[in-house]
Amino acid sequence: MLIFSGKPKSTLLDSHPEVLTNHFKLWFSGAAVLQKLLHYHIVGRSQEFIEEDLKRKLRLYVETPSLEKARQQLADHNFVVITGEPGTGKTTTAELLLYDLIKDDYNLVYIYDDIKEIEAVIRENKKQVFYFDDFLGHNIEEINKSRGAESALEHVVKTITRNENKKLILTTRTFILNSALEASERLRRSRLKDGESVVELADYTFEQKDRLLSNHIEESEISDELKAVLNEENVKDFIIKHDNFTPRSVEFITTIDRVESFAPEEYRNFVKDNFNFPDEIWRHSYEQQISNFDRIFLNTMLSFGDSVDIQILERAFNSRLRLEQQLGTAVPATNVFVQSFRHLNEGFIVREFQDDENFFKFINPSLVDFLLKYIEGNVPEFEKILLSSVHLSQITSRFLPVGWVRENVQETTSIIRDRLIKQSEFYIYENTKQLDLLVYAMLLAMYYNDDEAINNASDALRKVEDWSHLDDDEKILNDFRFFLIIVDKEEVVNSLKSSVEKIAEQLLANQFEIDETIGEIKLLISKYDLPVPLPFNEEIIDLISDLNESLLNDKIENYIEECLTYTSPMSFIEEFEVEADAIQSYLNDVGLNINANFSQLGDHDWQSIGAENYFREQMEKDD
Repeated sequence: MLIFSGKPKSTLLDSHPEVLTNHFKLWFSGAAVLQKLLHYHIVGRSQEFIEEDLKRKLRLYVETPSLEKARQQLADHNFVVITGEPGTGKTTTAELLLYDLIKDDYNLVYIYDDIKEIEAVIRENKKQVFYFDDFLGHNIEEINKSRGAESALEHVVKTITRNENKKLILTTRTFILNSALEASERLRRSRLKDGESVVELADYTFEQKDRLLSNHIEESEISDELKAVLNEENVKDFIIKHDNFTPRSVEFITTIDRVESFAPEEYRNFVKDNFNFPDEIWRHSYEQQISNFDRIFLNTMLSFGDSVDIQILERAFNSRLRLEQQLGTAVPATNVFVQSFRHLNEGFIVREFQDDENFFKFINPSLVDFLLKYIEGNVPEFEKILLSSVHLSQITSRFLPVGWVRENVQETTSIIRDRLIKQSEFYIYENTKQLDLLVYAMLLAMYYNDDEAINNASDALRKVEDWSHLDDDEKILNDFRFFLIIVDKEEVVNSLKSSVEKIAEQLLANQFEIDETIGEIKLLISKYDLPVPLPFNEEIIDLISDLNESLLNDKIENYIEECLTYTSPMSFIEEFEVEADAIQSYLNDVGLNINANFSQLGDHDWQSIGAENYFREQMEKDD
């Protein structure tokens, strides 16, 4: 039966929808399913599923046990964390789960940057699925950037597990998740491991690898001559039995833009090299198939992180071209930015809209990995990126972060010092002045010890009059919290003291953890001379009080949930009640109005619960 070519006829599939659910290949026979997906608008976004992209993904996909495992985790916990090594099919597995839920009338909310986006759009009586791809970032350094969202993630996971009409799908690399869990008690407490579903290459049989390769060959636009190379028995055998086989590696060697210029023998060698040296799959394309201007475009874009606003990137790109012209290494040209975009679009980068803004992002994480490694080993290129930078984020996103202290960066700091201190006008923009001044001050105070740098940092902080951007930018808020703890330069601390009331107002109104509220208040009082009782107006006091009363109630509820599994919960409950009462008393003493619900601690027969848990534990031991 053809789809989109008139009213579909009734088939056996109409009478057996469960078959359609379990076999994605049959979706081509289900016009209603595809129509629902293709016309589905992502909440808050202008994007739609594209018919040809969706059809192609379904044609390429080879079913493995990974999909069923992930579906089961989602059913059991309402959330799933799909992990695996790069290129194994995490995103594809996640997307197929999304298609499955959308056809069952779930509304999709695609999270781009921050897990807290969920809290703004969650609707109690609506079926919703929230999707966050690479939620911990693409590389080990980005774990540090995500730490500020740990409390929100813990809260979101608990909220979703308690709501049957909500689903959460997360993807990340296995080692990124393990490293993050090892570094964070709060992430361990969020029980992410309960919902982990690992997409492993071991799940692919040789037969499935063969089918996946054949699907890609059939769908590829490469010439019949090159397809014949892939169909050679020894080449196909080499690919499907290779230890470095991944769906991504197969997609890479069958993408026409990368291989259309090869003769058969060159292509045969290209295939072997890309499986034998998977970390280098981008090197040939980067060094041989694009221009020097294109490489400058990619390297400049890399300095901003994984995505960047197009206008900001163009400004930085043009600055880099001016440096190249001064050095005599580039011939002036017109419209280079647009030309490079056209060369790189869909092969190295993709264009997307985020909240009505135009962004470029890298096409996949393996390219980011390659570029980071390439720049790390190319000192002249690294220096040019820094010396042509015109945005603070070009420095702080990758090289000198302000949300954590990067060790052994003396060479980096020396390269950029004079430009930061003597040419600060490159980094402070009128329309973002307040935010730029704060980031500029943090950068100087964290990485430089000389008097000139510290004076510049202190002066910049005194010029910050509006601290509301801490409420607007979650990353800056968390970076600043870290900065307040570690900064030890007296001049800088004194500059912060002069604005401590405005700072405290923003910080205390944006907390997700009651223990952090306590720690933050104590820090602001002892180090930055915050007055007590808290010097806020009644409206702000009420706002902060309501927030922290809710956080304390959450802490009580979470502890009760944990104690319900204990064999001797009574002593723990009594000890916790003392702790929670001390928290409430402290907050009230500093001027807040907290009246938490302690009665819920006594709503359970803890003695009976402990006895039941003990009996169950003994029975499990006997089994």
